[in-house]
Amino acid sequence: MNTSRPQNITDLHARQEELARQNSQGAPAEKHVIYVRYPRRYEETATFLDLLLQNESVLIDFQYMTEVQARRCLDYLDGARYVLSGDLRKVANGIYLLTPSNVVINIEDLQLAEGTNNQAIEFDFDMKRR
Repeated sequence: MNTSRPQNITDLHARQEELARQNSQGAPAEKHVIYVRYPRRYEETATFLDLLLQNESVLIDFQYMTEVQARRCLDYLDGARYVLSGDLRKVANGIYLLTPSNVVINIEDLQLAEGTNNQAIEFDFDMKRR
């Protein structure tokens, strides 16, 4: 009977132990917070920019707004993020991620294959999927 663990499990445990040692030796790593907001009125969007000015990221879900209201908010946020050198990306239908300039957004899964012709799904600032 062989009781030895497979090499990949051993490597995983060794890596976990190494990371635990690094975390216990050094200063605690700074935690980054992504605020999730569900605006219901246009006036609430100013609070998102306050967070952006504090170098915080905001995930905005427009499900409680009409398309016209959400479009108006997006126009406002897009102009402000341009002035503040931030980033505004659509991550799903009606959901956008607003980030400061020191945050890199790496969203590979938006390049999902659709159908048999492997045509990529593209998003823009409209509320609809193209």
